[in-house]
Amino acid sequence: MHLTPTQTRVVREIISYARRENLGAGSHLPLVHLATEVGTSRFPVHAALLHLAKIGVVRHDRDRGFFLAAPAQSLSELAYTWSTTSEDPVYLEIAELRLSGKLPDTFTESDLIRQLKVSRNKLRKALSIIQQQGWVERRAGHGWSFLPMIDSVDAYEESYGHLV
Repeated sequence: MHLTPTQTRVVREIISYARRENLGAGSHLPLVHLATEVGTSRFPVHAALLHLAKIGVVRHDRDRGFFLAAPAQSLSELAYTWSTTSEDPVYLEIAELRLSGKLPDTFTESDLIRQLKVSRNKLRKALSIIQQQGWVERRAGHGWSFLPMIDSVDAYEESYGHLV
């Protein structure tokens, strides 16, 4: 099954959602809820879930819906596979701004949309990849936070210098 770019993004976001919510095996994945969570219609979510069912990540019960086949904790390798390094210009711009110290530790999507002059969908695509790579997370309630990371030679030396 060939996925469209939107469906591919939705697959990444479903995996990210399952991991973020720490869902267990057998957790129900309601189509309408996922469409709202991902910010798209039900059609791409349904196509993404069918793809995830085909590769064994979810199971589909025709009368009941989609269910996670394994605990979300076991999806790390899959998340990495779906979030391989992006050539997305929004992703690259966020990375450049963060590394140059021009983005604060916490931010909202609206702030970045204004700063980067991009659509919400393009921003969410980039943030989904960044989240799966583990350097940003949704804040409880509102906005996003960058996670601590080794982002310079000084940070590397500070982190590992005591081992030398």
